[in-house]
Amino acid sequence: MRHMETYMGDSSGNWTCGLHKESVTQQQEIDYLRLKYLTKILLSDINQLRKKIIAQTEKFAKKSPHEIDALVKKGWEKRIGRI
Repeated sequence: MRHMETYMGDSSGNWTCGLHKESVTQQQEIDYLRLKYLTKILLSDINQLRKKIIAQTEKFAKKSPHEIDALVKKGWEKRIGRI
């Protein structure tokens, strides 16, 4: 991931990647990096579904907070059902 960009071949064990030690804070940092990479991949010019994703995102953004909450809840329930 992006934290590997800071590695310069130091074998002395002094390398710091910039992430916190294992904690809630580190998990938040990792989640943010995942979101950042996902966004880059989905909105990449090479992605053949880019226009469809943008259109769906714009449609979603126009929904009311109540509709968004219902859709998110339904999505989580669907995801849990697949596990």
